[in-house]
Amino acid sequence: MEELKNYGHQHPLLMLNEEQLLGNGNGVVDCSRCGEKVSAPCFSCVECCGFYLHKKCAEAPLELNHPFHRHHPLLLLQNPPYTPYTRCVCDFCNEACEKFIYHCSCGLDFHIKCALFTFNIAERNLKELEHVALEDPSFSSKNDGGNLGKCFVCWEPLAMYTYFFLDCGFKLHKRCAELPLKMDHLCHRKHPLVLQFNSERRACKICQVTQGRGYLYGCSPCELAIHIDCLSPLPVIESLLAVQETNLQGQINQLKTELNEKVNNLVAEVRSRDLQIRQMEDHLQQLSKEHMQLTKNLEDELKLKIKDLEKEVDKQRNMILDVSEEKREVIRQLTFSLDHYRSGYKELQTFLKHKRQAVIAL
Repeated sequence: MEELKNYGHQHPLLMLNEEQLLGNGNGVVDCSRCGEKVSAPCFSCVECCGFYLHKKCAEAPLELNHPFHRHHPLLLLQNPPYTPYTRCVCDFCNEACEKFIYHCSCGLDFHIKCALFTFNIAERNLKELEHVALEDPSFSSKNDGGNLGKCFVCWEPLAMYTYFFLDCGFKLHKRCAELPLKMDHLCHRKHPLVLQFNSERRACKICQVTQGRGYLYGCSPCELAIHIDCLSPLPVIESLLAVQETNLQGQINQLKTELNEKVNNLVAEVRSRDLQIRQMEDHLQQLSKEHMQLTKNLEDELKLKIKDLEKEVDKQRNMILDVSEEKREVIRQLTFSLDHYRSGYKELQTFLKHKRQAVIAL
């Protein structure tokens, strides 16, 4: 028996085969990590304290860098990190998690077996499926009235495709077990689509439904998620593209016809406007000529009036000069007369003065 010191227990552990497990009278015991029935090979406590582990559970790493969740490692915890009133559900099988789980701060939780099984699928380690018979939904003995349940990967009905039904309870389509990890797809040419868990709980770009369990194709830089079943096969897409191309070509031809008609109408309108502009230019030229002629006539008329006015001004000036000369002559005569009368007045005053003096003397 191989002795192993393991995480989660204070005593050394012993590896048991099926004979040893049955010989110890412990044929039906539960794994202390996953809570399921233990099968050989397994580990048991050397102190016989009732601690048992599946070999896979015992060898499960404390941190799991999962290819379907590259942002953070999944951490192995003894108990779900939630309050007692919060139910922890596995994001792969959709069953309750009550013991050891793999947990990520993104909100992802997995049973140990679910985390390791999906890890093996991502690593293309499909040994668990090598000895599992493929089931045809049309002839399956498990087909209970058409209700086979859903695939744990795409969460579409199992009856849609051939599938695996494992003894551990895992159910998945054959095509889902063989999905490529990366895909270049016509619906998103910018980056490859990567197979991953929907930790961000994004809605599918195509159907707008949010799938919380299993995994899908996504593009983290573009914050894009697309369900596996929503990614149509390439021939279907090419057929749809051909139909769309035909429709688009018809629309383009119709748009070309409408555009040509609009261009022709626009050309006719432009020509009509050009004709109107030329007519307006001719009319403006005619108006300009008439305006120039009127201006010339007015100018000539004004010149004649100016000449007449100048003659009249000269005439009036001469008349004023003649009148002024006459007035000056009259003024000279009046001045002479005034001087004469003033002189006679003075002589009269002198005479009267002498006369008065003579009278007084008498």
